[in-house]
Amino acid sequence: MGPLIVIPARSGSSRFPNKPLAMLRGQTLVARTWRIARAVPGVARVIVATDSEAIATHVHSFGGEALMTPEARNGCERAAWVAQHLGLQPPVVVNLQGDAVLTPAAAVQAAIGGVLGTAHHAPADAATVAVPLTGDAYDAYVRHKGQGRASGTTVVMNQANQALYFSKLTLPHLREPPPKGQPQAWRHLGLYAFTAQALQHYAQLAPTPLEHMEGLEQLRWLEHGRAMQVVPLPLPKRPIWSIDYPEDLAVAEDILARFGEAP
Repeated sequence: MGPLIVIPARSGSSRFPNKPLAMLRGQTLVARTWRIARAVPGVARVIVATDSEAIATHVHSFGGEALMTPEARNGCERAAWVAQHLGLQPPVVVNLQGDAVLTPAAAVQAAIGGVLGTAHHAPADAATVAVPLTGDAYDAYVRHKGQGRASGTTVVMNQANQALYFSKLTLPHLREPPPKGQPQAWRHLGLYAFTAQALQHYAQLAPTPLEHMEGLEQLRWLEHGRAMQVVPLPLPKRPIWSIDYPEDLAVAEDILARFGEAP
């Protein structure tokens, strides 16, 4: 079979309760994310993993597949449960956040390629993607963080583009400007691709201190000494924005109005 995409969509977010069913330009967030997942070439199956009967019923209403899952600590654990519960062994399992309504399908495809391997690197157990922050995009991100917002994550990488650390802080600290042509930072996009075996291994690992303190599930993988490949992407023409608070919907609305629905 081809890759499996699991969309965790829980109802109990403290910052934005029942977020998956929030409306954005006539569609719910979970419906938009599902359509992005379905647009990824070669994907065999897309499953919304939820703790809410209302969300599951809504997904079924537009022809999607939804599965009620037991309590899980994060999206990767929920995705691992889905694959194991259904007895699936796809080449890649993707955890695509249920509010990833501005993430291009090409970014999901790139994360899948990060696991399968490319001309630039060997196959990996786990992969994710990041876009450069430079110039006006970097300045806007820093201003956003200066308002005390938790949304938005940066990643620092080694020379092989493997993640060294992810943080809600803007990393690296710029004591001096980067060399010409290099971005000031890399913004992580919240999706993760694993081999089926690696994802089950992730779910068996104990939660870790930095994972808890930063609130970033991918740090568990790094803290246990595992490697995560980061696939650098060009800065997309349409801005990336996280929907973490109800007021973020207005920002997403403006982005879609100005740049259109297509990625």
